[in-house]
Amino acid sequence: MASETTGRAAVDEAFTRITYLLDRELAPAYRVRAFLRAAEVVAELDDAELDQRVSAGTLTDLEHIGDKTAAVIAEAYRGETPGYLAELDATPLDPGQGTELRAALKGDCHAHSTWSDGGAPIAGMARAAIGLGHEYLVMTDHSPRLTIAHGLNRERLLAQLDEIDELNASWPRSASSPASRWTSSRTAASTRPRTSWRASTSSWPASTPSSGCPNTR
Repeated sequence: MASETTGRAAVDEAFTRITYLLDRELAPAYRVRAFLRAAEVVAELDDAELDQRVSAGTLTDLEHIGDKTAAVIAEAYRGETPGYLAELDATPLDPGQGTELRAALKGDCHAHSTWSDGGAPIAGMARAAIGLGHEYLVMTDHSPRLTIAHGLNRERLLAQLDEIDELNASWPRSASSPASRWTSSRTAASTRPRTSWRASTSSWPASTPSSGCPNTR
């Protein structure tokens, strides 16, 4: 099946979609990280080398690129829908008895990213939330006390907040796009509130302090 995009952009889209689908089905974290690492390797290649390796079939010579990730890269680069992505997309997600509740949700107040023990980066999670029609996403990565989950110390928490600030600034401000919403942090190391996204509306502008987190419409 042909894709609407080709080249590096198509590879980026394929990796983003695959990591989202793997995370959605609660796949083991190592599977998600394999694709995240592969995406980082591709990002470091210049266009000429990426094109040459796809043509020569030498992607697996690179560290962190295995047979499956190489196939995804090559197929997406040529404008094809990667077989692995098509397989994941064809797997239905059935919330069962939670269908009605799921339809009522307008945001997620508990989300872990790759900053601690989550399986996806914040940017990918935000795009997925937008795709689901959510209005906000609250990041609640672990505090430093939970070292086994790679909890955030003060320095890493502030770095995470900087990343979120940059993402918030990069989103167009529209009724269907995310903007800032502030919630209080549960981590004592923080000197700034934890950040999430909220769709811009006339009734709730961006960067609104909040002590609560409504979950349903």
